[in-house]
Amino acid sequence: MTAYAFEGGVSSEAVQGGVEITDEQYEAAIAGMLSGKIVTVEGGFALVDPPEPPMPEPEPDPEYPDLTNRVTARQFKLQLLAAGLLDQVEAWIELQDRAVQIAYANSGTFVRTEPMMAAGFAALGFTSEQIDAFFTAAAEI
Repeated sequence: MTAYAFEGGVSSEAVQGGVEITDEQYEAAIAGMLSGKIVTVEGGFALVDPPEPPMPEPEPDPEYPDLTNRVTARQFKLQLLAAGLLDQVEAWIELQDRAVQIAYANSGTFVRTEPMMAAGFAALGFTSEQIDAFFTAAAEI
C-alpha cells in the first residue's frame, strides 16, 4: 500500500501537499494520532506532541478595582486639557464649596465612582458612556 502524510494526518490516497511515507510510518502515525500526537511534514514526516493550549485569561480579582475607574490627578487633568474641558471644569470648581475645591486641588487620584466626581460630570452633562470613555482615555495617558 502507498501511504501519504500531510500536516495533521495521513491518508492511503494522494493528498495535495502530502509526502509519501512507508507502511511502518503510516501505522506509527495512526497509533500516534490515537494517543494524541500530531502528524507534521514540515522538514519531513514526524509525529509531535500537540502545542500547549493557551492559558485562559485570568478572572478579574474582585478585590482590585478596574484600573480605568481610577486615574492619577495628572492623567485626569491632562485628559481634561485634551478634551478641551480644563477651563470649564476649573471654573465650575471655583463655584463649589471648599471641600470640593480642596479635593480637586489635592487629590492624588480621581475615582470615577466618587460622589463629587458624579456631580462634576453631571454638571458637564456627561452620559455614563462618556464618563467611561473619559476615564479610559485618561488611563492611557
